[in-house]
Formats: sequence, C-alpha cells, structure tokens
Amino acid sequence: MAESLANEQAAGQAEAVAALLAAGSTLDRASALLTTAALLVLVLAPLPLAARVTLLLAVVAGLGQLFLAFRTACDASVFAAWGRTWRRPGADVAADLAAFDAALVSLGLKAAGNAPRRDLDNRLHGARRLLRRQAGCVILQTLLWLTCLALVLPGA
Repeated sequence: MAESLANEQAAGQAEAVAALLAAGSTLDRASALLTTAALLVLVLAPLPLAARVTLLLAVVAGLGQLFLAFRTACDASVFAAWGRTWRRPGADVAADLAAFDAALVSLGLKAAGNAPRRDLDNRLHGARRLLRRQAGCVILQTLLWLTCLALVLPGA
C-alpha cells in the first residue's frame, strides 16, 4: 500500500513537471521570433555599431535558448513517460531511474563512472532549473532588443 502511494506521488510529480516543461515550447517560439527578427534587422538595416552588437548578442542568447529548448522538450517527454509508467501496478521508480541512467551512459549522453545516482527530487529540481535558464535566455533577448531600440530610436 505504501509503495503504491509512493508510486502515485512520483507519477503525479513527474506529470506535473512534464506539464511545466511543456511551457518551454512557448518560450522557444518567442525566442525564435526574437532571433529571426534580430537576424533580419542585422542583415537589412544600417545600424550603429552598438545596436548591431546588441542584436548580435540577442542572436547568441537565442542560440543558447534553442539548446535549452531541446533539453526541455526531451525532459518533458521523459517525465511524461515516467508519469504514465509509474501509475501502473508493480512500477519500480528507483529501478526505472537506474535503467534510464544506464541507457544514457550506453548512448554516450552521460559519463560513466562514480557519479552519484540522482533521485527523483533531484531530477525534478534539475528540470525546473533548466526551464528557468531557458526563460532567462528569452528575458535576456527581450532586454537586448529593448536596449537596441533605445539606442536607435530618437528621444529614447
């Protein structure tokens, strides 16, 4: 009974984080818009050097966001799958986490060695941190755009 309750709680947490990480796709679309606009303005508009550098930095932030968006989307899929799996009778959360880590090592996506095993709470925290970093990149892009506008608009 206690194991079943623990599995239900783990499934609920995994599903909640998967839903939260799905918001990363909205951030990715906003960033793609900001990055594309920055590239177009860089190519088409004559701008002062400071404004060009500001937009170039916005593009770099957009590339960083793109990497984080990929990671966020992957994590969302993994947590959603765990949520579904852990609701089934006989699910073993610890064994699934260990098998996932072993698969990452065998695919070369995680270094083999004496890295400590991460429990579900650490993974949930890491996923939320990843989404915050993605949001930070989009906020940085927005601030860089506002800075560029302040540099080029008269009276700003």
